[in-house]
Amino acid sequence: MKKTLFLALTVTAVLSGCNAAKQPKSVLDFTTENSGYKFSLASDDNFDTAVMTDSKGDKRILKHVPAADGIKMADDKGTSVHFKKGYGILNLNSGADTNVMYQE
Repeated sequence: MKKTLFLALTVTAVLSGCNAAKQPKSVLDFTTENSGYKFSLASDDNFDTAVMTDSKGDKRILKHVPAADGIKMADDKGTSVHFKKGYGILNLNSGADTNVMYQE
């Protein structure tokens, strides 16, 4: 009886773990208004983390940081992207802010 109950609980635990749904990858493609600089943000955890890949082939790992409104992603080298409803602000390496756009 105890072995049957243990086996049933083990099978239930295994099946529950196998049934966990993985979030689909989200990709946002950004463009700047004037300079032609393009980049994308790819995330598979609802933008808790994201990989930023730019038109030059550079990659940066960004993490979600607190923001009053919208989503803000940043790394420890001064790069940040703050975006909401198709528009955003890009700051590369603590330089000047650049307005960016993306399609939702």
